[in-house]
Amino acid sequence: MDQSLRTCFIVQSTQDAEKEQEKDRGKNAFDSSSDEENIIADMSSYGQFNVEFAENQVEFTVLPLDGKMPKQGTLGSLAHSIRTLEATVNHHRQFISRKKTKKRAVIEKGKPGARVTVPTTAIRAQKVNVYLRVVFLKLGEIDTLKENFAADAFIQARWHEPSLDHRLDLVQDEHTKIKWSDYWNPKIYVENNLGEPKETVWSTLMFNSKGEAIVYERRRIKGTFLENLELNEFPFDTQDLTLTITSERSEAEMELEEDNSEISSINVQSFVDEQEWQLHSHVDSWKRVTTRIYQNSKYKHPALSTSCRASRRPGFFMWNIFLVMLFICSLTFTTFTVKLTLPQNRLQLTFILLLTTITFKFVVSQTIPKISYLTYLDKYILTSMGILCTICVWHAIAPTTSPNADKWALIIFGSLYAGFHIFFFLYIFFVAIRKRWMFKQKDKEHKDKLKICTEKLAVIQGPDPADPFDSKRHAVMTMAPDLPRIFKRHANNDIS
Repeated sequence: MDQSLRTCFIVQSTQDAEKEQEKDRGKNAFDSSSDEENIIADMSSYGQFNVEFAENQVEFTVLPLDGKMPKQGTLGSLAHSIRTLEATVNHHRQFISRKKTKKRAVIEKGKPGARVTVPTTAIRAQKVNVYLRVVFLKLGEIDTLKENFAADAFIQARWHEPSLDHRLDLVQDEHTKIKWSDYWNPKIYVENNLGEPKETVWSTLMFNSKGEAIVYERRRIKGTFLENLELNEFPFDTQDLTLTITSERSEAEMELEEDNSEISSINVQSFVDEQEWQLHSHVDSWKRVTTRIYQNSKYKHPALSTSCRASRRPGFFMWNIFLVMLFICSLTFTTFTVKLTLPQNRLQLTFILLLTTITFKFVVSQTIPKISYLTYLDKYILTSMGILCTICVWHAIAPTTSPNADKWALIIFGSLYAGFHIFFFLYIFFVAIRKRWMFKQKDKEHKDKLKICTEKLAVIQGPDPADPFDSKRHAVMTMAPDLPRIFKRHANNDIS
């Protein structure tokens, strides 16, 4: 008699067998890992065994202990254990086969070791162009000291989804819900946000005249955003208030571009800090590439920066700083009325004015960040202090000169001081103020471009049936004041 017992089972693979096992699984659910351990422990009493997996079968080979075959009753228990092990193996096979449905496993973000499935519709072999549009709904306070600004913005991203082409039934049926997690997504986010902003995201599906599916991902984000302020021309400066939108995907997977069919815009009427700043109505966008510090530098990510501009109103600084400094420094020339034989009185008055200027400078420095370069205001105050120091030096050596020399010194110092003011304010007028004229011209050009874009969309999309009073409005708004209607219209389709 053979010293080994060889038993072979054929694993059923027909649909009828799978259905029966699906029903039995619900009734006789058990922990496969614990049962396998019990079966193996039970079978170890009969002898050494080996399990081999083939294409459609499971083969068991049992070697008896001490070269002796088990008893008949023992063989019955062994056969029962083998049948139980067979059912467990079949259960595992069916579980694995259900996962092989054109899906690949990836590591879930933020949960090392966890695995999720990604449908093939969420994978793109070719580079995807994503078109962005940004609307600044509301701008809050611009903090010069902390170099940040508060904003409420609307961001729209659109791209072509080939797997949904000609699926007009998805739009016609209002009860159809699209599971957007099964489709490709650009995974965009705002890079320069500070803290945890409030963000609402929803997606909609539209089709063009060719039947191509266009996915619109819209988000409304409200928070505080960082901005490196350029204060060289302070307080006659103009600042860019930028939202930098980037993606978790690499530059090889996608490209971010400005949407020329629905251009970015800003709602000027809702500006909070109107008393200190003048907000321009044009919006500029430019592309850039970003890298992450915690990743290899070879992995680059596309980014699109969209900014509006705000010019500081210099009236406060003109009346409270420039004019006050002008009065303080002008009083220095009154010290020349003191007799030349009393230099101590001249120096005393000049030192008092100089110390007043230094104190004033420390107060003014609290209104701007601690920067390593000089602003226009710094240059004006330091030049005025330099003239005061020069006059102090003159008063110290004036007694050793003639009275005529003292008169010539008064004329020279007065001319230099007047010439400095003429040159300084002319320079500001032709350099800093000229930029504001250029920005006003851009405001006009952007307004004309926005008007043309609105008219084109009105012709393409037709009148809005929800608004019987205005036949020129359209479903996809281009002006910020009309955005609340978008939120209301698509609130029921908000599925992510």
